[in-house]
Amino acid sequence: MLATDELETYRISCGQMNYTLQWLSTLADDKQIKERLLPYLMAVQPATLAQLQSTTPIPGILFVTNIDAQKYLLQGHVSVIMENIVGPETPAAVIPVQKQQYRSIEEPKEEFAELGPFEAFTESLETNLYMMRRRLPIEEVCVHKIEYDNGRIKGAIVYHKDHKQEALQLEQEAQTAFENYSDSILDTSTLALAQNGLQFTLSNVNLLTEHPVQCVRRIMKGQVVLLLEGSRKGLIAPTYLSDYFQAPSDYLMALPFVMLIRAIRIFSFIMALTLLPLYVAIINFHYQMIPSKVIETLFISRYAVPFSAFFEALIMEAALLVLLEAVARLPTKLSQSAGVVAGIVLGTAAVEAKLVSNIMIVVMGASALFTLTSASIALRNSLFVYSIPALLLANFMGITGIFLFWFLLMARLLQVKSLDRPFTTFSVPALTDFFRRRF
Repeated sequence: MLATDELETYRISCGQMNYTLQWLSTLADDKQIKERLLPYLMAVQPATLAQLQSTTPIPGILFVTNIDAQKYLLQGHVSVIMENIVGPETPAAVIPVQKQQYRSIEEPKEEFAELGPFEAFTESLETNLYMMRRRLPIEEVCVHKIEYDNGRIKGAIVYHKDHKQEALQLEQEAQTAFENYSDSILDTSTLALAQNGLQFTLSNVNLLTEHPVQCVRRIMKGQVVLLLEGSRKGLIAPTYLSDYFQAPSDYLMALPFVMLIRAIRIFSFIMALTLLPLYVAIINFHYQMIPSKVIETLFISRYAVPFSAFFEALIMEAALLVLLEAVARLPTKLSQSAGVVAGIVLGTAAVEAKLVSNIMIVVMGASALFTLTSASIALRNSLFVYSIPALLLANFMGITGIFLFWFLLMARLLQVKSLDRPFTTFSVPALTDFFRRRF
């Protein structure tokens, strides 16, 4: 028996029949119970479970033992027990009356798109499926509903019928993840981490998105989308490295401009992991590579700074992370002002206090802009983490250390797979198809 104050028990005596109803007030919809189920029991007075099943105005009724009914209460069901049958194995009827309390559709918070619809997934599985299906009203698109962890989490896999094998493989991988990490998985974000045994990669192996248009385009390209009840992000698999350089609005712009923007994103990705380590490597080992006038400016700027170039870069990297974390926790209007003010005040104060050089402020600002250019927030967060080992190798080995960092990074990425497909594969077939449709 559940020992909780949210457990509601209601008994009805109707002629020769006595019914006991139980439900959890926080999960079950009291309105359905009091306006539909109770009037029905008092008016019809079903004498058998079969009669109850055939005449109940709420669909989805199941018959379980009195003991097993407890777990259905935790899923938002109401149990109906006929008291003329007693004992622990008493058959009980459980009826789904879950509360549906979700926020309305809003614009994306993380994946801003300057073109296209301003709507994002909510925590409601049915709402998310509706937003996708209304854009894909074609027979070739299939929706396969699933349940994990004994029905605790419900979900759906959306795929093109020509890629059913990928959908089955994704379902199996998700099932394995739930079996191994059932206590940790609450939504698609934690599922993405656990799906491949928590393997260490540049980012999650499978892409997460809150944008319905992104999912629709991926399905038409042959990828598979997994949605979970209570999660505001869809999981896309298989995922390729090129997917992290694409934004939802890319599909709605002219091809030359899209190609230019993606080239800028790839260049920014490379520079975000190279610029600051390159500065440290030049200061420590390779100052002969730069003109004498630039060397003079560098050393004048660093003359009174008491720290090494590496420690100086580490301080600025830590300060940037703290600033971004603080701004992310503030309301939108306040965060914009706080970010600008903190950046100007802290940067100016650090230079005047001779803690960092003017050149470091410029290099750090450029590196931060390259990082923030990323189309994916997951990739953006990973760049901040990967900049630390890049700095360490550059500090001890110079430019050789930077090349070693990129060699180790690419070697690791080449090992990663998504649904048994190489993560570093660029989607050339999809690009070819794009050209064919445009021209």
